[in-house]
Amino acid sequence: MGIWGPIVDVGAGVTDVIYPCFMPEWLTTDRTSRMVVLGFGEVTDPQGQVRYVGVAADARITMILEGALLKVAPLRVELDARPGQVVELPVKIVRSSKLQTAVTIDLELDDELAALLEYEPLKLDVNQTEAVLKVRCSNSPLLRGLIPFTVRATTLQFEKWPVKSVQDYDVFFGTN
Repeated sequence: MGIWGPIVDVGAGVTDVIYPCFMPEWLTTDRTSRMVVLGFGEVTDPQGQVRYVGVAADARITMILEGALLKVAPLRVELDARPGQVVELPVKIVRSSKLQTAVTIDLELDDELAALLEYEPLKLDVNQTEAVLKVRCSNSPLLRGLIPFTVRATTLQFEKWPVKSVQDYDVFFGTN
């Protein structure tokens, strides 16, 4: 369903930790969602060998979701481009009334694609809802065919809770 969370390192002696989970905004609000968080510990045995121990999960985290706090609502999701050119990604941001904060717009890319693109993240103040993210594409022959660019909007709720929305833009690279 797209629910995920990162690996979190917990130091020795720590008994509580906040675990951030990403709930995609396309999850429906008329159902209950569940997830399991697994924990593994690294311990050294009496002979000095590092061992890994884990405990089977005996419970699930259950959530009832409300509507998304933040949404990337693309003005266009299909774009044409050529290697060596600048691609303009028109972005519209929709915020819940519960989330009146500035938002950062950038790209969520794997390392291989990120190495072929250059851009400056955008910062939209609380009254801004639209912007254009300009992405300079390298001349690499690897940029060909349909390549999804994932536009990401991020902010913090109450100055501490991460909020994120993502949207794929289909960028079709023709030949030079």
